Amino acid sequence: MNTSYYLLLSIAYVSLTAQNEKGPLPSVDYLVSGFRANRDSFPTLHILWTRKHELADASLKLWEIQAEKYGKESNDASKTARERAMALQLYENAKKFLANPILRKPSIIIQEFRTDRKSYQYRRFNASDLSDLPIGYSFSKRSPADSLNLQTIFANTRISAYDHATATYKFWFGRRDGRDYYRGEIRRSRLGDSEAFIPPLGLDSDAHGGILNEIDTFFALPKAQMSVIRAETKGGVETYVIEHLQELKLAPDFLIKELPRELIARFPGKLQLFAITTAWVDAKRGCIPLRVEKTGAFFYEGRRLGPVPQLANSLTVFKVQKVDRGGWYPMKGRVYSYNQDPEWTKGQNSMELLLTDRFYDIPHVIVNSTSWDTQNIETVSDIADFFRLDFPNDTEYFDEQSKKFLFIGDQETYREKVLRHENPQHR
Repeated sequence: MNTSYYLLLSIAYVSLTAQNEKGPLPSVDYLVSGFRANRDSFPTLHILWTRKHELADASLKLWEIQAEKYGKESNDASKTARERAMALQLYENAKKFLANPILRKPSIIIQEFRTDRKSYQYRRFNASDLSDLPIGYSFSKRSPADSLNLQTIFANTRISAYDHATATYKFWFGRRDGRDYYRGEIRRSRLGDSEAFIPPLGLDSDAHGGILNEIDTFFALPKAQMSVIRAETKGGVETYVIEHLQELKLAPDFLIKELPRELIARFPGKLQLFAITTAWVDAKRGCIPLRVEKTGAFFYEGRRLGPVPQLANSLTVFKVQKVDRGGWYPMKGRVYSYNQDPEWTKGQNSMELLLTDRFYDIPHVIVNSTSWDTQNIETVSDIADFFRLDFPNDTEYFDEQSKKFLFIGDQETYREKVLRHENPQHR
């Protein structure tokens, strides 16, 4: 049995009905529409923000346990030579990973994001402190990524952009890896940028790339799978609790593989698996969720299986602020990810244990966290150069339409700089 499957789907209680002593609860449509109206109150959005990612000690402990496991397998005489070789490679990779001192330091990146709800531009600075921002950069100047600024201010800044008018994606990588020329890319097909972290209320879907904030991910879920289950005070603030249930499809032979034959006859009923996301929504301040939790649960004939709820992921918003010429914005927040306590050694839950109520109440711990802090935010009326991205001379870029690498500038320069860098043996 794949126990990690159940670990990732932490057990939680599913509320199927809702009552409120203070009166009828608002509808899902009312709260979701309230969030969207608040988001749309920012016709444009210009943000400078910091994202910090940290590994917890438990995460490093999990890696140490894995490394030890691979080390033992690499010396296990019962395994084939190929299996031992693969285990040794995994062991060496894990040890190399753990030896990296960067792991024990927060990963901090400063980003700028701008959108008019159709197009967007994302900038990731090579800086971990506001004082390290590129010389000449100023949030208030709203510097366009024109050919001059790309050669100076943004020469080492990663930029990704989507132009709604032409349905085109542009990527700017600048000068990196010792190059003395610039690199870019132009695409027409969707390309998810795994390094583009979109701030809250930035985009309403991931259709045009980028990694959405958990707030926007929640409100992109189908309303038909949501219900308002109760009113609750959260941190002194009146909120409404929305629960999203998604039934996950189980393989037809799931129980056959998971249960002994004698138990299959004992449990002939319906087994269901739900992914559950719960949000505590502040209806008075833009329907911003102050808390979002992700869990999961198995149900048999409507009965929840397993121990008390264990979180897989949680988000907390610490500061909500009203923005001039806009709506309410979640200025600061943090997301925690959880997993089984690496020190737990008493056993794992199986489907048999869950169905027969002999399960383990396995503790979970934080394995990593990601926080955001908004330094500057504004709406912009003049967006003439808001999304400008003009590759300068000495830029090699891949064009998806022609499926070729092209160069802006003198072709002799191309041969001297680009081709020799890519093929150093030709020097």
